[in-house]
Amino acid sequence: MRSYNLAGTRVHIVQVGDTPELVNYRNMLEGTLQKAGWDPIPVVAMESEFFLGLSLALSNDVSATDYAAAELLARAIGAAGIPVHVLHYAFQKGEWPGISRMHPPTDEGHWRGQAAIRLYVGPKP
Repeated sequence: MRSYNLAGTRVHIVQVGDTPELVNYRNMLEGTLQKAGWDPIPVVAMESEFFLGLSLALSNDVSATDYAAAELLARAIGAAGIPVHVLHYAFQKGEWPGISRMHPPTDEGHWRGQAAIRLYVGPKP
């Protein structure tokens, strides 16, 4: 999954809920993306009306490079046999539709800027 032209690509990994399974899955995704050279930014949302399973969303002003990165991420997840729902142009940076009560999972988990790619990790459908 490593691609030098995509190294440093930011992606918010939004954990929706706080079960041990969701925490472990978010941590696994975060670690895998870090090893691949990406810049994953963990976020925890305690409640959501929309997100079940794995969803990939793009901002309405996504760059061509981030779009290519999101496509690569969706293909890699799909190749691992994990279904992912892709939501194109689903949000504006700085806005979090469908999410309430969110926070970084740790004190050092500050925002580090906005990402054009969001990977939502929700409870199993």
